[in-house]
Amino acid sequence: AFLNKHKDLPIIAHNVQYDRDQMLRLAFQRVNNESAMPPSHRWRCTQRMAQRDDKQHQYKLRDVVSYFDIEEVDYDAHHEAIKDC
Repeated sequence: AFLNKHKDLPIIAHNVQYDRDQMLRLAFQRVNNESAMPPSHRWRCTQRMAQRDDKQHQYKLRDVVSYFDIEEVDYDAHHEAIKDC
């Protein structure tokens, strides 16, 4: 329901291929609803965005957060969905 309600918004993630293909797609498969998977054109990868800039040479989440000047996060809690968001 959330994905349908916000179907015009991009989905932003760090290392999209992993989140989309290794995590989310499997979740949709488990509930037999893979057709509801957001199409690839909606996804934006912060890791790839940073790689496009010649000045940015590190692409870990901590480096990209700094690159985009995003509010500090609790790096000890990485891979916890709310904190990653």
